[in-house]
Amino acid sequence: MFRFNISENNPQVSEREKDLEKMTEEFGLLVNKNKYSADDIREAYYRFCGVSDNKGNRGIEEIVSKMKEMTDNGYPLNRLARIIEAKQVFEDAVPNYYKFVDSMDISGKENKILRSIIDDMRSGEISCIVQGKVLATFKIDIARGGSKEVLSIALSEQIKDVLGKIPKGQKYEFSFTEK
Repeated sequence: MFRFNISENNPQVSEREKDLEKMTEEFGLLVNKNKYSADDIREAYYRFCGVSDNKGNRGIEEIVSKMKEMTDNGYPLNRLARIIEAKQVFEDAVPNYYKFVDSMDISGKENKILRSIIDDMRSGEISCIVQGKVLATFKIDIARGGSKEVLSIALSEQIKDVLGKIPKGQKYEFSFTEK
């Protein structure tokens, strides 16, 4: 499930910010319940802003109605745009992870292993090895109810961080131990 989280949990957050977070959460529930895509939300946003007049999709009208309700209660338009962007990143996470893995200078076997972690939602440890020495190891623990999208985003970030530590031109490889 995709969750919108615009700000961190902070005990000093104003009541106004709490109200905005509540509206964001309610909007997220509507999106998840009806399986609306980023494209659906974007089209609704365009209609709401008056830059599109496409008609016919009842779901889009439901989103527009919710957006109107939110903005009538002081919800900023720029937060709706950030929700659309976050939803798009979420939807693109798995294909972008695969493109990232395909772009790495690794063997076909390593490529298949890194892809299978997402495909099969595998838990375990990934190690990055440079010149026969383990440069980094990170654990993957697939929580119940976890998603491929969240795992793809997290794993991409971890691998990018590790690759940034490898001196340019040095060969690297990945190993995976399933737990």
